[in-house]
Amino acid sequence: RSLGIRNFEHVVVAIGENIQASILTTLILKEIGVKKITVKAQNDYHAKVLRKIGADQVVHPERDMGKRIANNLVSNNILDYLELSDEYSIAEIRANEKLAG
Repeated sequence: RSLGIRNFEHVVVAIGENIQASILTTLILKEIGVKKITVKAQNDYHAKVLRKIGADQVVHPERDMGKRIANNLVSNNILDYLELSDEYSIAEIRANEKLAG
């Protein structure tokens, strides 16, 4: 409260291993009126709780980066990969001679 956090439009909660602290921090931020809260989740159950208490966006950085690395390992032509949803992804690929130009 001494930081004036209720005046912030967007707060990111990136508490590492302590799931309880992450949940309590998110709940307190919601109660004091922070408009948008993005929270790092450790697993799917943690994410479910965060959404139920009002987190606006839940991210899984370790899981998402693991998927990106796995896709890079599968093919030498995939430079970067980003999954947008279950149905859509964006892949940056190395252009071969057929695609060049």
